[in-house]
Amino acid sequence: TQWEIPGGKIDPGESEAETVVREVREELGVEVRLRRRLGDEHFAEDGYSMHYTWYLGDVTSGTPAVAEPETFDDLRYFSRTDLAAMTDEISGNTLNFLAAWAEGRIEVPSTTNHNKPLIVAAAVVAAVALLYLLSPDSDD
Repeated sequence: TQWEIPGGKIDPGESEAETVVREVREELGVEVRLRRRLGDEHFAEDGYSMHYTWYLGDVTSGTPAVAEPETFDDLRYFSRTDLAAMTDEISGNTLNFLAAWAEGRIEVPSTTNHNKPLIVAAAVVAAVALLYLLSPDSDD
């Protein structure tokens, strides 16, 4: 099992933002309002060249849950600290996201004082992705 940020491939004619909203709906069963683009990263994984673009959004409707049980096993909330300690259990995309966050190349606001989880999701040129949310009570 690898933990991953929700997201997926861009469909023809679809923007990155539209991809993120669609993928979060398909994978987590919720509607989101995107706040902003966080950043992006090019990298190679399993012989594929990939370009991930990360977005930050708010859940506007529904409660996040595994909406594709035939594909995904579980959904959990992790703090940034917990994810950073799970290097053998998270995807290359999530490792890249954490590195960009730690290096200050992206800024993710504190989730303290949010009554709904913040969603970090990715539009992907050549890969699929799931499952990572920021807990509303996370201290980092």
